[in-house]
Amino acid sequence: MKYYTDKTKPLENATGLNPPIVIPDNEMLNFIKATSVPSAHSGMISKDRIRYKSGDLVQITQGDFKGIIGKVVRAAGQQRVAIELEGIGIFITAYIPNDFLKVLERCETVVW
Repeated sequence: MKYYTDKTKPLENATGLNPPIVIPDNEMLNFIKATSVPSAHSGMISKDRIRYKSGDLVQITQGDFKGIIGKVVRAAGQQRVAIELEGIGIFITAYIPNDFLKVLERCETVVW
């Protein structure tokens, strides 16, 4: 098993290593839900291959990815939704049309 460590935090005295990355449950569940949808047009991608279209935080309201929360990006010439796990990577969905997106307010309570 491999552990990803948080390089932004100081080394732990007991191990001499950075502490493991901690991902909040709601973010992990959102990531698991997104990666569970079988699609040849979605997957992990490097940050330099995406461009934040609006950077809006959105929830997908229809289709296979319904309920997924992420940010609107352009990747491979298409509008998609990106789910980023800090320190781990970015997962992008297949193409998502505007009609399938609901823009969320930053302070809005998100139902996972």
